[in-house]
Amino acid sequence: MRLKLSPFVAAVAAVALLLPHAASAQTQSSPSPAPTTAPVAKTAVSDQQITQAAVAMQKVMSIRQTYNQRMDQAKPEDRGRIAEEGQTAMKQAVADQGLSVQQYNAILQLAQNDPDVRAKLMSRVPQSNGGTTGSSPSKP
Repeated sequence: MRLKLSPFVAAVAAVALLLPHAASAQTQSSPSPAPTTAPVAKTAVSDQQITQAAVAMQKVMSIRQTYNQRMDQAKPEDRGRIAEEGQTAMKQAVADQGLSVQQYNAILQLAQNDPDVRAKLMSRVPQSNGGTTGSSPSKP
């Protein structure tokens, strides 16, 4: 019995949620490339940025969980508004860590392809062993 997802799987999910059009999956007619993710060279990411991305990732996952619960309970006509609120909250969580969404996505994308960056990122994700819905500063 596993209580938590693999951190790498969670990171991939966090990347997908901050890409344009991801929050509006209901209205998405065809997948489009993610123009907001600029390629990042291995040396372009500092340890500080990896730490910032790790903290942001944990917050994004928490927000995602909260908004997924809200979406599951929402009326169909309210889901678009809730998805937009969640997208805004996730973008703010990234910005609060001093990164742009593009930088955040690029770091996580790099982590998908570079085992060293992935290991650093995963080692720096704050662990929350209990529920994460108790503290959501200025979100929803």
